[in-house]
Amino acid sequence: MATIYKSKLLIPNLPTNYFKKEDAQQKLGKVQANLVLVKAPYGYGKTSIIASWSIQQNNVCWYSIDENDNNLPHFLNYIIHSVRMVYPKFSVENEDDLPKIDDLDTLCMLLSNAFIDLAEKLVLVLDNYHFIKSPQVHLFISKLLKLKLPAFTIIVSSIKSLPFDYSFIKGSDLFVEIIENDLKFSRREVKHYLQTQDIDDSFLAKYQYIYSTTRGAIWILNLLNATFKGSFTKKQYLSNLKHVISELLSAKVNDFTSEERSMLCLLFSLPYFNEDIFNRLRNQNNLLSINYDDFVFLLVKSHYLIAENTNGENKINSLIQTNLSLKDIQTNAVYVKQSYTTLAEWCVENKLIKDAIFFYIKSEDTDTAIELFKTLRQKVVAEGEWPVLDEVLNMFQPNEIQKNNLLKLSYIWVALSSGDTDGMRKELESISADDFKNEPNLLGEYFLFMSYYHLHFSFDMKKWELFGQKAIENIDNNNHYPLGLAWLFRCGALQAQGNTAKGVKLITSSITNSNNPIVMTHQIITLCYIHFIEANMVDLLSASNQLYRIGNETGREEVVFNAHYFLGISHFNLLDKSKAIEHLTCCYLDSSDNIVPHRYFAMVALLISKIDILSIDELIEMLDDINEVTIGRGEIRFYKYSKALTSLVYWRKQKDSSALAWARKAKYKPFLPMTFFISIPIVQAYILMGSDLKDQEIAMGIIKDILLYTEEVNNVQFNNQARLLEAILHQKMGFPEQATNSLMQLTDTLMDKGAKLSFIVLDKTIASTLSAIEIDSKRKSFISAQLQFSMDDSKEESLTKESLTDREIEIFKLIKTNFANKEIGEKLFISEKTVKRHISNIYKKIGASNRSEAIELSKDKKFK
Repeated sequence: MATIYKSKLLIPNLPTNYFKKEDAQQKLGKVQANLVLVKAPYGYGKTSIIASWSIQQNNVCWYSIDENDNNLPHFLNYIIHSVRMVYPKFSVENEDDLPKIDDLDTLCMLLSNAFIDLAEKLVLVLDNYHFIKSPQVHLFISKLLKLKLPAFTIIVSSIKSLPFDYSFIKGSDLFVEIIENDLKFSRREVKHYLQTQDIDDSFLAKYQYIYSTTRGAIWILNLLNATFKGSFTKKQYLSNLKHVISELLSAKVNDFTSEERSMLCLLFSLPYFNEDIFNRLRNQNNLLSINYDDFVFLLVKSHYLIAENTNGENKINSLIQTNLSLKDIQTNAVYVKQSYTTLAEWCVENKLIKDAIFFYIKSEDTDTAIELFKTLRQKVVAEGEWPVLDEVLNMFQPNEIQKNNLLKLSYIWVALSSGDTDGMRKELESISADDFKNEPNLLGEYFLFMSYYHLHFSFDMKKWELFGQKAIENIDNNNHYPLGLAWLFRCGALQAQGNTAKGVKLITSSITNSNNPIVMTHQIITLCYIHFIEANMVDLLSASNQLYRIGNETGREEVVFNAHYFLGISHFNLLDKSKAIEHLTCCYLDSSDNIVPHRYFAMVALLISKIDILSIDELIEMLDDINEVTIGRGEIRFYKYSKALTSLVYWRKQKDSSALAWARKAKYKPFLPMTFFISIPIVQAYILMGSDLKDQEIAMGIIKDILLYTEEVNNVQFNNQARLLEAILHQKMGFPEQATNSLMQLTDTLMDKGAKLSFIVLDKTIASTLSAIEIDSKRKSFISAQLQFSMDDSKEESLTKESLTDREIEIFKLIKTNFANKEIGEKLFISEKTVKRHISNIYKKIGASNRSEAIELSKDKKFK
């Protein structure tokens, strides 16, 4: 037998500050699998992931493969010794004669028998298997796997697909595949990782750019760690690194032909690459001297140079010109165009429509790009995925958008979602209904925008309703998001005109005659909005329950969360704060990946309802979560609301001067009758009225504007809030008679509708001021009951420390029966990330820090 290098049989040491990838390690833990493939290009930390998991086990045998391991007897010798590193008594029959045995079946029999005789669970890691070129080794591994040995797992890491047959276990529990996306750090994980590192702000910014540039995030993290080691200063390190990589690239690329260098430039510009694309382009142009492994090495090493270049869109050209000396790409336009077409075709085959559009545009085939855009657009618009729409539109030149009405209409959606009303108005005024007369869905979208136009710009309620009706008549039932807005606009216009009964009747009649649950969902959501704005909380509770039922029946998680929002609001206003927080918490926990307006406002409502319970740090953390999601999805118009809430939190908690500064300069006017944006100036007035007389006068002016607007659009909910502030402010400014009149108007409205005092926050100052206003005993009793409810936080304290929601109880039961997070998600039809959020909330409520503690605490009778 040949000499054994024991260093190849040791689990590699991890960097001292290595950051675990929990998701990938969970997949590695599938002990029932016979084969686990960890496949990704260089730089993804495959070895580190496997090593990090392996050191926590006691049955992992490690074999680090290199190019010298392509002889089968030599390969088997290393496997045997790797097992002996863990199980010293491991023996194989006729071991000394193994090099002389040519029959692979006999070799498999001898080795498999030895594994079975061991009678232990065995995990064999074959690291860097891509170095194996021997057909005999490949066939041997395939035959060994076909035996499906019990308690035996092979973990293979490779930059390529495996060259041996394992089709017999694909698609079963016996095979697990971990690919590059599983190995990439999420932004949240990266943020957490960097918070543990001693890195200054400027370097953090550089890291963020590097991270967004490369998919080899783990390699980059290791690179950054190295920056702070050794005797080099940061500046010296970066300078030396850039020089070394530049020389490395130049030396390699100088051997390539002009066509090969052009193809290399093209591949450098891809948002991704893989071996299939590489080989297509290479074979198409007969460029046989470029090796895929070499190219992967070059690409990973070059990412740092790309990131160092701060010249935005020209980063690739700069890399080419400065570091690779590939100037001839500019003169080889035909070659480049042909290559882009090949890439586009590959993307279409693999259903990567967004990328295909990009490459068709680069190949100057705009017509095909627009046809593909139509396909992509249907789903994106139906689901309200505006960041995706924005990203694709940015691929087209401005003159192309101006020439094509479909692109213009798409641009209007993006402008609407980002709050760019001027951009929306400009594009809308450049098209007409005739442009879409042969495409009903697009015509319906046009009518929808015209409805919004007459609401926002001309404030014409009748045209707002008319175009909303036309939109409903033309938009297809499968076009979910636009259809939902159409119902909201039409019936919202009726409600704003004081004709709520007609809107409710229209919706009720349509629901009765409809068998389409998606359309019914939008209609019930509209009902919820109408009842909320009308301050009819009993009707809102009924509609919310109906929405919750249809969401569960259709299995649409988002509908259930929307129902939780409205249920939370209705319970809060009907003086059941514990139920309110329970429902609102469901929305907050589950809305970070797919934010829509009502779920966003659910998080806001939860924050407000807990403002006196949570610390300022906890409240700001909630707001940070909201802002991160809002900005990430391009929902910038909601960010204005977050700024108002941040000021509210700081003002309530510590009378922060920055909150007062925001209130003094804020220029928000109430708009959109059926949304929460009206409460931005309400927050502004609330902060100002707690300051000096000059600020109080400004606050009174704001309140008067709100009252005029809410009365004009029949918004009872926010009219009540403004009227409450008016009464308090009159009392503060020394006008008791006006304060009495305002409070009497408010209580008459509330008592008539069976509603409650639902100002965004009721604090002790407001309570004492309200109590001092002179009103009759009946009204006084009504106000006292509201204040007692608002100021009593005992229910919430109990809830946050002990009570679990229904969903949390479901998850807790599954935790106690040892279900993994992914399995819990599959059982309850929710994402694994959602499960993690719920579990985190459970731990906080019951005072546990991990599963073991939670299960131990569950033995207490109050958790059973």
